[in-house]
Amino acid sequence: MSLLCFLTGPTSADHLKESQLKDDAQKKLDAIGSRRKLSASYNRANRGQHVFNNGILGFHRSVLQDLLTDVGGYDEQLENLVQDLMIPLSQSQQHSISTMVAHFREGELYVDYNADVFGEYVRELRKALVAYLKAETSVNKNGRYGIQKIRQRVKFIADQMVNNEVYVDPMARDRWLEQNQNNREEYNAVKRALKEFFQNILQAFQKASDKIRVFRRTNNWRSDRK
Repeated sequence: MSLLCFLTGPTSADHLKESQLKDDAQKKLDAIGSRRKLSASYNRANRGQHVFNNGILGFHRSVLQDLLTDVGGYDEQLENLVQDLMIPLSQSQQHSISTMVAHFREGELYVDYNADVFGEYVRELRKALVAYLKAETSVNKNGRYGIQKIRQRVKFIADQMVNNEVYVDPMARDRWLEQNQNNREEYNAVKRALKEFFQNILQAFQKASDKIRVFRRTNNWRSDRK
């Protein structure tokens, strides 16, 4: 980047790029009917900007934590149930999500609208999943009321996450792919895994929800002990 760019500030191309990113982010919020006011972040991490949002890695656990808060439970149960999650991400793919970062030069445009979008989608999906799992593990008819509608909401948000790739920071992705052309398959492998991750989100909780249903029926959260 030339000295002139540092002296004059953002260029017209920078403004156009930011406007496009903002418009795309707003469309993603609109896709799920969100009324969240979109905000931008210009902050940069010292170790680089993550291509994939790291919040993905703790998502399933946060759902179980919220569910147990609703239906009753202890940290010990949470740790046991986490072991029952069926998460379609290999250790290698999880490592890629944690370490795949892009670097931008000082004075170069970097703006992130995606963190806002991802955060909103995650909140909505987590809320829908907790409602579904609470209904699905209920031991009485009233508790299961509206379960199909809630399930449809889960599937809708999960599908939109995949269709809009809301777990990807577009600027970080483009820079990383530009700088790692020989490692494009690493990116594509993680993207394929995340598609499965969200499209099979309900199946991921099946074994854990079976145990929760038993716990709720017996009112004994220690019944899994031998």
